[in-house]
Amino acid sequence: MRRENIPQWQLDLRLILLATFAAFASACASTPENPHFQTMSESQIIDAVESQTQNRKLYDGFMNNLDVSATLTTEAVGRALLDQGARIYQWDPSAYANEKSKAESQRATETEVFLSFFVPERKWDDLAKSQSKWKIFLDANGRRYEGKAKLWKSQLVEVKSFYAHHTRWGTPYKVTFPVPTREVENTVSKLTLTGPIGTVNMEFKPSGMPAPALPVTEPGPIGSDPAPSEGEP
Repeated sequence: MRRENIPQWQLDLRLILLATFAAFASACASTPENPHFQTMSESQIIDAVESQTQNRKLYDGFMNNLDVSATLTTEAVGRALLDQGARIYQWDPSAYANEKSKAESQRATETEVFLSFFVPERKWDDLAKSQSKWKIFLDANGRRYEGKAKLWKSQLVEVKSFYAHHTRWGTPYKVTFPVPTREVENTVSKLTLTGPIGTVNMEFKPSGMPAPALPVTEPGPIGSDPAPSEGEP
C-alpha cells in the first residue's frame, strides 16, 4: 500500500493548529485547589470580582480612543482575591492569615480600585506618573477623593488570574483613595477618570451582604463546611 505524500504546507498548518489549541487549553486551565484548606471556588471568585466591575469606552468614529474597566475592591471582592491568592500560591493557614491581616489593614484606611486601562497612544498611558494629565476621583457620601495610581508590574497571566476581564491590550493599575473601604462600599459611589482624551464615569452601588453563592467564610479543612466569619449569623 502506497503512503500518500502530504504537502509541507499542510504539515505546517497542522502544527500551527496544534500549537494554537495547546495555547488555548493552557489559557483556559483553572487554578489549583489549595491543599491546606477549603477556599471559594474559582467560579465564585470570578463572579465576586465581576459583580463590582464596570467598563466604559470612548470612540472617535470607529476608533476606540479609551477602554477602561474598573473593579471596586469591596470586602467581598477582597475576600475573593485573597482566596484566589491562596489557590495560586498554595498558602498555608499561617500565610493566609498574614495576607488577610494586611488586606484588612489596608481597607481600614484606604479604598482600592483595579483599573485595566487601554489607550491607543502610548504617551497617554501614564496614570502612575507624577506629571500625568489624568485625574482619578472617587465620590462617596458627599465627598470627593483623589486617587493615586500605581502600575501593577506583573505578567499578564498573573493579572488575568485575579481579574479575568483584563486583556493583553490593557495596562494594569491599582488606584488607592484615602477613605476606608467600609465608607465606600455601603453607599452609592462614583468613579471618575478624566484626562486629555475624555472623561468616563462609573457608578458602584452598595455591596450589602454577599450573595448566597459567594459566602464570606474562614478557611477550614478540605471536605469540611467552612466556618462563618465574624458578623455572619
